[in-house]
Amino acid sequence: MAILTRIRKNYKKWTTLREYVVVLMTIFLFALFAGVPFVSTASLPDSNPKGNISLSGQPEKNNNDPFFILHNRPMSENDVLIPRLEEEANKIPPLYIVELSRRLWPTDKAKAMEWFVVGMARAEYDALRCRDKSARQGVGLLPAFAHEVASGSRQNRKAFSEAGRRALQRADLYVDEISPMWICKQGADLIDATLNEKRLSEGEPVLPASEWAPLREGVSKKIEKHLKEQEKLPDEPPPVSQDALTALVVKGSVDASAKPDKGFADDGLLKMGIESRNITAIDSLIQPDGKIVVAMHLTDKKFQSTIGLARIRPDGTLDDTFGTGGIVSTRIGPAGSPKDIGMMNDGAIVVASPGYLSHEKQGMALARHRPDGSLDRGFAEQGVFIQSTGNPSFPHALAIQSDGRIIIGGSHLIQVQRPDLGAGFSSNKGHFFLLRLTPSGVPDPTFGEQGMVATDVGGSAEITGLALQADGKIVATGTRLDESHSGIVVARYAADGALDQGFGKKGLVIRLMEKKRVYDRPTVSILPKGGVLISAAIRPTTNQLLLSRLLPDGGADAAFGTDGTLILATGPLRPQTPPVILPDGKVLVAGDVDRERKEGQTPGASNFYTIGMARFSADGRPDTSFGPEGRRVVSVGAVTDHVAQVMAEKGGRIIVVGNSSNHEDLHARDTYLVVLGLLP
Repeated sequence: MAILTRIRKNYKKWTTLREYVVVLMTIFLFALFAGVPFVSTASLPDSNPKGNISLSGQPEKNNNDPFFILHNRPMSENDVLIPRLEEEANKIPPLYIVELSRRLWPTDKAKAMEWFVVGMARAEYDALRCRDKSARQGVGLLPAFAHEVASGSRQNRKAFSEAGRRALQRADLYVDEISPMWICKQGADLIDATLNEKRLSEGEPVLPASEWAPLREGVSKKIEKHLKEQEKLPDEPPPVSQDALTALVVKGSVDASAKPDKGFADDGLLKMGIESRNITAIDSLIQPDGKIVVAMHLTDKKFQSTIGLARIRPDGTLDDTFGTGGIVSTRIGPAGSPKDIGMMNDGAIVVASPGYLSHEKQGMALARHRPDGSLDRGFAEQGVFIQSTGNPSFPHALAIQSDGRIIIGGSHLIQVQRPDLGAGFSSNKGHFFLLRLTPSGVPDPTFGEQGMVATDVGGSAEITGLALQADGKIVATGTRLDESHSGIVVARYAADGALDQGFGKKGLVIRLMEKKRVYDRPTVSILPKGGVLISAAIRPTTNQLLLSRLLPDGGADAAFGTDGTLILATGPLRPQTPPVILPDGKVLVAGDVDRERKEGQTPGASNFYTIGMARFSADGRPDTSFGPEGRRVVSVGAVTDHVAQVMAEKGGRIIVVGNSSNHEDLHARDTYLVVLGLLP
C-alpha cells in the first residue's frame, strides 16, 4: 500500500493516464532486468546486432540489455544456445533458466518443464533472501517470458507434475553462489528512488546465510503443494479452440418511453446470459439478410478470456443454425478479446483480436468463421492468424476489401529512449499501424513491408477507425497524444500501403487540442462524393460529440459547421459508440447516462448507468420527434446497463447492443448481453 500511495502522490508528474501506465510498465520492466548479467554473453555467437525487433524482424542497435539480446536471438540458433545455457546453468540468474526452458520447449517438452520449475524455484528462493519483501512481486512476471511452457504445462498437468518432482529431487535445485541481488534491487526502494529522481544506493542487504536453509525448505514445500493441486485439475484445451456454450435467455423489460418494438424478442428485448461466464459486448453488425451478429468478450471464473459470437434473427430470437444454439466460442491464447468484426462477401465472419501464443507469435490476431459459426480451418493456421513480430501490436479496427483482402488497424509499439526519466530508461511509443492479409490468411507481400505499415504521426498514436474508398485507397483515423495536446489524426494510404501525398499534408491531417480535452475512439465514414466524415467523443471536461467533414483532398469542408467541424453537446450522455449517420442525414448517438441510486445502494459505486440515446438533425439541432430534447433513456437492468453499439436497419428500426448487470460493477459476475429492437 505504501508503494501505491507513493505512486498516487506522484501521478501529477504524468498528465495523462496513458503516460502514467507507460511509466509504471517501464519502471517494473527496468526493475526486473536492470543489472542482470549473463556471465558468458561474450562467448555466445553474435550473429545478430543487439537491440529491439523492428517490423522486418531485424534487431535495431539501441538496446544493450544482455537478457533481451539473448531473448531476441532466433530459435534457429538453439543448437548453439541451449548447450551453452545448460553449461552455465549454475552460474546464471533464474531469468536465464526460464529462457532455457522456452528454447527447449519445441524439441523436449519434459525437459523444458523441469527447467521451468527450477527457474521459478530459484527465483522464489532469491526473492525470499532479500530483506525488501516487495522485491518478491517481480517473480510473478517471469512466466510471461516462457508463456508457451507455462501454457503447455496446464494442457498436460500430469507431465508437468512429473517434471516438477524431478526438479525437486535435483541436488542443484538451489544455488547459493548465485547472488540474489538481481531481484533484491527491484523492490519498493527502486520505485521510490525512480519516482523521487534519486539514485538507488548500492549494496542493499540480503538476509544472512544462516537464515537461508528454512527458505529453501519453504519453497520446496510450496512447489510440492502446487504440484498436488495441479494433479487434481483437468487439462486445459489448446490455446486455439472452440467450446460449446449454452445461452440462458432470461426475462427483462424495457421502458415504454423507449418505444420498444413489440415484435422483437420479448417485447423489444433479448436478455441473454451464459452459464459460468461474464459477458462484455464489444461490437456488432447486421448481415444483408437482417441477422445480427454480436462479438463478446467472455471470461470464466478463472478470468480466462474467450471470444464469443452470438447470431440473432431479425425477430430477436437466437439463430440455432449458428454454432450451438446461436453461440460460438473461440479461445486464442490468454489475450483473446474481440476488438472489431466484419463480414466477407461469402458470408464468413472475421474477428480481430489481440493474440499471444509465444514470443514469436504475438500481436494482431484474426479468426475467420464460416457462416455456420465453425472455424474456417483453411484460413491461416486452422482458422486463426496470429502476427509474428517482435514488438507488441494492438488491433482496434478492420476493413474488408472487395477482393477479400483484410486490413487490420491499430497501434504498434516502438521502444524509444527516455532520458527525461533517467539514464537507461525507455518507453513505448505507439505508431499508426496497418496489417493486410490475403484471403487465405497470410500477410500480403504487396502491402508495405511484409504486409505491415507503421506510420509515426507524432506523439503516441493508434488507429481506431478504418474505411475504404471506391478507388481502393484506405482511410484511417485515430488518436494522438503528446505532452501538451490530444488530437485526431486522419491518414490516407494508397493500395500498396504508401501514404497518399495528395491528401492533407503528405498523407496526413492532424487536428490538435489541449490535452485535457481527450478524444475517444474516432471513427471514419466515406461520403458519396469522396469526402470523409470523422466522428469522436470529447472527454473528460464535458460530454460532447465532434463531427468533422473533410473534402476529398483532406481540406476542411467549410460548408459544414464551423470550418468543417460541428461539436454537439450531449449533456449527461457520455458517448460510448460511433454515431450512426442515418440516410436522411440525421445523427444518432448512444452512450451511458448516470442513474439515480436507490436506498441501500452504494453511493460511490462505479459503472452505475443506464442506456441513453440522442438524435440530432443534419445541422446539429436536437430532433424533438425522437424524444424530449431529442433524447431517450432505456433501462433494462436491475442495477446498471451499458451500451456497446447502436445500429440502424434499412427500415429504420434501431438496434442497441450492450450489457446489463445485477451488480453495481459491470466486471462482477452475472452480466448479461442485451439486444434491443426500438422503433425509430
